[in-house]
Amino acid sequence: MMTDTELEGLLRQSKPTVKMPPTFQTEVWRRIAMAEEASLWSRVARWLEMPLGWAAKPLGAVALCALTVGGGLLLGGREKSRRPDGRVAYLESVSPFVVTQRSEK
Repeated sequence: MMTDTELEGLLRQSKPTVKMPPTFQTEVWRRIAMAEEASLWSRVARWLEMPLGWAAKPLGAVALCALTVGGGLLLGGREKSRRPDGRVAYLESVSPFVVTQRSEK
């Protein structure tokens, strides 16, 4: 039985004799590039990169967050003003037979 150090010595002595073609590295990178181009996600990312590239920058990201929060507050406030009583809204959403008398402003 061979010990680890003997095996390691044999592996160090062995020299691989495989000859690679001169264009091997170029071909590998060409295939990688072709695979990336063919991927659906890379095409979608490339398509969205132009119109949404500004959102990846700090100022654009802050503006997008502010716009999202502001829009949510605006829409949430409108919903609250339409249905002042949450209990009534819940009852109406659970049972279609509940009819309530509300004064619309």
